[in-house]
Amino acid sequence: MKKIIIRQPTTGTELKEVFSIRREVFVREQRIFMDSDIDEHDKESIYLIAESKDGIIGTVRVYPERNDSWAGSRLAVKKEFRGSVAGILLVKGAVKLVKSKNCRRFTARIQLQNVMFFKQLGWRPVGEVFDHMKIPHQLMEADLDTKSLKS
Repeated sequence: MKKIIIRQPTTGTELKEVFSIRREVFVREQRIFMDSDIDEHDKESIYLIAESKDGIIGTVRVYPERNDSWAGSRLAVKKEFRGSVAGILLVKGAVKLVKSKNCRRFTARIQLQNVMFFKQLGWRPVGEVFDHMKIPHQLMEADLDTKSLKS
């Protein structure tokens, strides 16, 4: 199995790859956005990348919402690496990152087909299913207990 590391991008080139992966997944593949998935949260976001010997294969962002609450979004893994542990490691990395920022509540709007994936990582649904970007989503909250950080 290929080793995958999770870290923050350190160069402009790596950050460009973050947006390239997001564009591939959310604009071209899923057709959620017409031209770009960039929004108002990108300016305040902290990004994580999943990197293997093949280069950057996935990304996620986290950003503060209010007080000690953070949100995660734009989890994207290149299609050919979706069977790897990249998504799992990105979510766990995001949880670890927000905990280091004294986060007390970490949520994400999850597309319905990904709810089980997040449940398996200790996240729980909050409220009812709702439409976001014309796609059914479920608000989910991370278990910020230290046990959820185990690899």
